[in-house]
Amino acid sequence: MPNPYSCSIFAYELSRIIAPHQLVELSRTPVSLESKKVQVLVESLKSVKRLPGLNQGEITTIVLKLNLDDDQRLQIYAALIALGVQRLLLEYLSLEAMLMQAKLCFERAKSMLELLPKSVRNTEGWKYWYGEVEKELEVVEDEME
Repeated sequence: MPNPYSCSIFAYELSRIIAPHQLVELSRTPVSLESKKVQVLVESLKSVKRLPGLNQGEITTIVLKLNLDDDQRLQIYAALIALGVQRLLLEYLSLEAMLMQAKLCFERAKSMLELLPKSVRNTEGWKYWYGEVEKELEVVEDEME
């Protein structure tokens, strides 16, 4: 079994729920899901690059063809919900997204500092913080390249 934190939560839980069957078997009789979809599910056990789910019909087919009980069916739906959360968090926490947010924040801070009256901009405090914002903005831009 793969580490559940480095793969698709849905694929991990589905593989656990349908044991002793394996995910790769879902493209064969009796389930007979589309082989491309099954292959992507299998690959998602090794990586979070792609996080596929299944639709209502596919889940129902698995439940009926593998004679899963109500608890197992509910576990599949819970795993599907967890997949949505995993997708959201991975998108939210991706390095590229974080760098873009940081860049926007530093650009906004710089703009706000520049809007202050000249009397404030001439102070040592303003010059210090403006310099800090510029340095951090440069760091973020370098990291984005």
